[in-house]
Amino acid sequence: MSRLYRDPIYLDPSLKVEVDGSNVVRLSSAKNTWSKGFHPFVKIEVTNEHIKVGPMITEGRDHDVARMHAGTAYSIIKSACLGLVTPFKRKLIFVGVGYRCKVTEKKIDFNLNFSHPVSYVLPGIVEGANESPTILVLTSFDKEILGKVCSEIRSIRAPERYKGKGIRYENEVIITKNAKKKAK
Repeated sequence: MSRLYRDPIYLDPSLKVEVDGSNVVRLSSAKNTWSKGFHPFVKIEVTNEHIKVGPMITEGRDHDVARMHAGTAYSIIKSACLGLVTPFKRKLIFVGVGYRCKVTEKKIDFNLNFSHPVSYVLPGIVEGANESPTILVLTSFDKEILGKVCSEIRSIRAPERYKGKGIRYENEVIITKNAKKKAK
């Protein structure tokens, strides 16, 4: 069971926090606003300098469920606080002859040796940039949305097992298989 929620989440002075009666947390910085609703078993308390998350139920058979939801809420709120101060960044690397991408506004055009052009439209809170034609850098203050977008882009041409060609994350290790040996 998670015990992360026992530590408070310390707030950056630039963040503003609101919690309404239905357990919806709103965090806002100078540029962005984030909000998310949480399970009613989670108790969220806000002071000037920190947020305290804990289970609403302390006894009975729902206690384990409440602790589980409290740990999840703690992690989500903490990552949102960190992302609003310094946005999360993810790099995707294109490995293969002729594999490249080009970012224009909120659209990414891919050249992945398909017979048709492939493009992907970024959601409003995710920004894309090319470090080089084979390296795509995505940034966002929402870790969940950023991970989902990276996963969808990677699934367009996932790395194959024999040569390792495809779209991969920056520090991802692809274990390649050996090709069949010719009989003598």
